[in-house]
Amino acid sequence: MAEIRNHLLCELPLAVRAIVTAEMTELTLRPGDVLQRQGDPVLRSIFIETGVVAQFRLLDDGARVEASLVGREGLVGIGAGATAFTEAQVQAGGSGLAIDADRLRLLAARYPPLADVLTRYGAYLVDEARMNAVCNAAHAMEQRLAKWLLRFHDRSEGPSLVFTQEFASEMLGVQRTSLTAAIGRLADQGLLVTGRGGVRLQNLAGLRAVACECYRNVEERLPEMGLPEAAERGACPAA
Repeated sequence: MAEIRNHLLCELPLAVRAIVTAEMTELTLRPGDVLQRQGDPVLRSIFIETGVVAQFRLLDDGARVEASLVGREGLVGIGAGATAFTEAQVQAGGSGLAIDADRLRLLAARYPPLADVLTRYGAYLVDEARMNAVCNAAHAMEQRLAKWLLRFHDRSEGPSLVFTQEFASEMLGVQRTSLTAAIGRLADQGLLVTGRGGVRLQNLAGLRAVACECYRNVEERLPEMGLPEAAERGACPAA
């Protein structure tokens, strides 16, 4: 592999990055692929290069509640051998770099820069989950939708976002009719254009003005922890 796009890997010193990536295999991420089953042991870790993965909790009644969106800023599968708390499903296709989760744990024990990056990212995920809980309780549907669309966009490769309204309504924990109405209001303001299978964002500044403070608070946590922002694009050398 000539270039690396995953932010966590790019944060590693070149020598450590070369050692870690030498043990990784490239993985194609197709929309709908399930990367981790809720309740199964964590056997592999996947560093996202391109694409977007939704991590959500499956409830007893079959409903799904989003825990996080993961793109180039992160990975799926933390905690070798632990039971996965969430399901991880590819929402926007792309690619990733996979490594045995136990092997990643051993490498982290041997190389402190790797352990430090994984610790900081794990702390970010905890803060993200806490902020999502606050957001769901405190903010209006339209604000939360704008936040979700912006976070999806930041992890994507362009302004066109592919998703079903059924999926988005489940991730946001709202009725599909409420989601449809909220999307319509954003479209009426010229912030997005709807189409088959998703939307195209037209006015990012306008969406940021609508989004609740949680969008800014969650995204700012990455640089506060010394990690690149999710929206940053580009690549670093593999070795």
